[in-house]
Amino acid sequence: MNQTLEGNSSFLPYWWSTSLIPLPEYYDQVTRLLFAAGCSGVWESDEGGSAPIIAYFPAECYDDLQVLCQQLSPFLTDLGEIAIEKICQENWMEGWKEYFRPVNLTQTWMVMPPWWPGAGGQPGQIVIYPGMAFGTGTHETTRLAATLLEKSLQPRNSVLDVGTGSAILAILANKLGAGRIFAIDTDKDALINAAKNCRLNNCDRTVRLSSDSLVGLEEKFDLVVANIIAPVLVELAPQVIKKLNPGGQLILSGILAEQLEMVMGIYEAEGLVIDHQLAEGEWVALQCQA
Repeated sequence: MNQTLEGNSSFLPYWWSTSLIPLPEYYDQVTRLLFAAGCSGVWESDEGGSAPIIAYFPAECYDDLQVLCQQLSPFLTDLGEIAIEKICQENWMEGWKEYFRPVNLTQTWMVMPPWWPGAGGQPGQIVIYPGMAFGTGTHETTRLAATLLEKSLQPRNSVLDVGTGSAILAILANKLGAGRIFAIDTDKDALINAAKNCRLNNCDRTVRLSSDSLVGLEEKFDLVVANIIAPVLVELAPQVIKKLNPGGQLILSGILAEQLEMVMGIYEAEGLVIDHQLAEGEWVALQCQA
């Protein structure tokens, strides 16, 4: 999460990848530690259990990655040292093509890679080119946010997507019939990927992408969605709430269960009403009303 869950990025021509197999009871904890250390993206097998996690880090993270691997050792299966591999930028997509398959985003929407046969040719499909930005529909937080967005969005609502990453939520809002859609991210690589995905879904003229901060954004919206790690949701709370129209709705995702009371307390203190909670695994999303 650009401080979004998988959103850190780099303009250097290579990345680092590491493959590790957590002990089943530490699977979620290891994933959290990877993101906290600056991980830009992960591939997790649907098999779970003893399946490997492949994590990708920007080039400048090498020293931190070395330290992290030592810290993670007690939580991993005993298979020797963790291998760290340099991945050239041009090889990134070939790696994603091996692993990225169609995935259910909600009960009615599916995310498809553009190279998959029939991608984009049927209703209920969102085509996402998996660049180095968060949002391919494989992470619980994205699915939770998408499910609440589908439930909450009314036709012609104006929408703000904070920390848009791959623009998957902004694209979903467009397909659900939103009116004005504004998507922001401080990560320039993410915005490049977001623009490509908007073109793939024929909404590049309706989704406005920007690197503007919330502080510099004067417009207000009927619905705001923010899929960002909990500490940033707390930090941005006053600014996020100012972007809501009276009676507007706010969707917050990226919250671990143990962080839920903290986040709810901050937003309720700012005058919001928590209408609904949705959970998957250790992650929770909130639907709030101004």
